[in-house]
Order: sequence, then C-alpha cells, then structure tokens
Amino acid sequence: MKRVGLGILVVLGWLGPAVAQPRPMELPRRLEEIGSWIAGCPGKGGPSCEVRHRSWLVAPAGARPFAALEIRGRYGATDPVVVVYGVTIPEAAGTVLALGAEATIRFGAEPPIRLSCDFADGMITCAPTRADAVAAAAQLRQAKVVTIRLHLAQTLPDLTRTLELFRTGDAADRIQPSGDGRWDLRDLLDWSARQLGFPGGTAELTRWLLKAP
Repeated sequence: MKRVGLGILVVLGWLGPAVAQPRPMELPRRLEEIGSWIAGCPGKGGPSCEVRHRSWLVAPAGARPFAALEIRGRYGATDPVVVVYGVTIPEAAGTVLALGAEATIRFGAEPPIRLSCDFADGMITCAPTRADAVAAAAQLRQAKVVTIRLHLAQTLPDLTRTLELFRTGDAADRIQPSGDGRWDLRDLLDWSARQLGFPGGTAELTRWLLKAP
C-alpha cells in the first residue's frame, strides 16, 4: 500500500507541470526581435508571451528533438529555462526516469546553477529549482554571456553551448511572471520525497519504484 501511495505521488508530480507548460511558438503571434531574443506575443505583452534566444541550442531538423534557451515566468520572477521539444515517451523514460538528465547554466563568471529536468507534453524542461529561481533571474538580466551544459542520455548528444546576451531585461519584461513564490505541487512532491529518504527528490524516488520488486 505504501508503495502504491508513493507511485501516485510520482504520477501527480509528472502531471502537475504538464498543465502549465506552453507549446512552442505558433503563429499568429506578433514576433519581435529584442537584442539576442525573439519574443512572440499575441498583443503588447503579458503572461501568454513566449521568449527564446534567437540562436537554437539544437536547431529543428526533421523529427529529431530540438532545444532552446527560453525565459519563462516562474515563482514571481522571469527565469532562464532550457526546453527540449519533440521528445518521445521512450526517450524521456531513458533520460528523466533513469536519472540520465543533468543540466547546468552559468552566467559569466558566476558559479554554475544546476537545473532540474522534468518531462511533460512532449517536452523535457530544465529549470532552476525554487531555491535558485530568484538568483538565476537576476543573473540572467545582468549577464553578457551564458554557458549551458546538457547531458540528456537517450534524447540528445552531450551539449555545451555559449551564447551572447544583450537586451535581456527588455525581453524578459515582455513576460508577466506567474506565481507568488509559494510552493507548487512539484516543489511539495520533491520535498516530500527527500523527507522519505530520497536525496534526489522525485527523480530518485521514481527510479526506486521502477527497480523495486
């Protein structure tokens, strides 16, 4: 019974982020180039705006996954988020579930920030944790360069990319940050898993559930 309950927690943790995650930019939108960024907004700006770096981390090519650095409103701030689109369930299972996802982002000479990766709605989304969100948002606005490292097991080859940043604050201002800094379902589940003795949070708990007889 306990194992079933833990399994339900993991499933809820995976379903939670799927509700709020936006799709890739789709027309009709008013596309605007702002420094090193491209903003897609249905109007002058707001919660429905989507902002990504003008240089792809992995460019779209056929049916293969592609990746971008984006800015999203999270925890009351505008955070840097790495998104991998076009991911199949088997690829995600071999990456996120198997703890094969490792991602960091580093702004200039600042220490690297570890990103937490989740899968939902055909995307792997790697973003700062709640604890790092405010610092990451501040560094994003001030930095002139960013280095992203991705290890996503069966999804993409290992990747290290350095991108130039300018007018980032103007681009981020197109977005209305969501949330007020309170814990959401994903945070609560991750914290609960650590309290149960899984230092890696829900990802480590999921692996334990899959291996348990």
